[in-house]
Amino acid sequence: MEILHFSHPHKLSFVEVSKETDPVFCHGCGRFFQGPAFTCKKCPDFFLHKSCGELPRQIQNHAFHPQHPLKLCAADSFICDGCGEIQTSFVYRCGICMFSLDARCATLNQELATSMAPKGKEIKVKINHFSHIHPLTRGIGRRLSKLELRCMACKQDAAGKLNYACLYCFFIIHESCANNMPEQVKSSFHPEHTLVAQPIRNYLVHCFCCGDIILGIGFSCGECGINFHVSCAKYETRAVKHNFHVHPLLLLGKSNIGFSYGIWCDECGESCKESFLSCKNCEFDIHLECVPLPSIVKHVRHLHFLNLVNSVVEDDSGEYYCDMCETERNSELSVYSCEECKFVAHIDSVISEVEPPERVSEYLIPRPRNEEADEGNQITGKMDGKLWEGKKKEKTQENSSDVYVG
Repeated sequence: MEILHFSHPHKLSFVEVSKETDPVFCHGCGRFFQGPAFTCKKCPDFFLHKSCGELPRQIQNHAFHPQHPLKLCAADSFICDGCGEIQTSFVYRCGICMFSLDARCATLNQELATSMAPKGKEIKVKINHFSHIHPLTRGIGRRLSKLELRCMACKQDAAGKLNYACLYCFFIIHESCANNMPEQVKSSFHPEHTLVAQPIRNYLVHCFCCGDIILGIGFSCGECGINFHVSCAKYETRAVKHNFHVHPLLLLGKSNIGFSYGIWCDECGESCKESFLSCKNCEFDIHLECVPLPSIVKHVRHLHFLNLVNSVVEDDSGEYYCDMCETERNSELSVYSCEECKFVAHIDSVISEVEPPERVSEYLIPRPRNEEADEGNQITGKMDGKLWEGKKKEKTQENSSDVYVG
């Protein structure tokens, strides 16, 4: 069976997309699917659900908009006046009122549609925001089956939440992020100058923190010519002082590891996937396990031993504090913790005030290495410029004393 469809210049043939193959993308509703479909033999990537390909070209007397007929138009970006979702799909549109419905809302059972109140008009609000050059319209992020919809400010999931979106270009930001975003911030990554929020129009701008490309909006230092993701500029972290490096080191986590550019430890040469320490002045990064930090310490102000752990999340409140300095802490980062009394503290709050337990060198646990690491089992250490022998290096009591100096 072949059809001519208004959305495509060539004839479309009926096929069955097998469940044993990868899902294909429907150019009508914007969803991935398997099952009955129409496809183009000349354009192998063009597919429509059979149901999308057979949608009526015009709907009369729809319960949501009985005043005028709604005409099916080619895929476009819009906010559905029925459900309030942000859509990039076929649209049923009134040419007089610019009223818009997605195919799902347009083909609702008439009786069901009559009993429902279209909520899109209440949700749709236009604003001008300093983060973007075009007007932004409020809508609900649509959950896609394979593609991730992420806020360009915080980089978190935008599906199912109220967002502001630009209908002219691919820009989306949580309503909460838009309402609470400061125009200027002071960042731990660049404390010398204030960073200013501004639209990023150049697709070759990279984040000074994580290395990924910045899309849509970022914080910039005009004096130094560096740019940050919003989430990276506002990232809550603390500086750790340690004798092996001349500068304070920032304690970072998974959010600071870019999707495009990985981060490798300058001591062992392996990738950083959990918490790590970083000096942006020297472009120096190192695993926590590659630093002489003890896995167990005894602090002068705590009864029990404290264990170094990847992260601690006590509850789902979203607010977590250091029990030692009583300031808010980032739950993504490694901490010292006492399991017995649920005591949690920043690393830098602990290491300057510890009582070395007996035979402390036993608690300096080296990072496990990949078997195919460096040939000859040697590592060039940037800590002191010497050639170190990774697995064969023996930590002495003299070396371990560096741990306890703040």
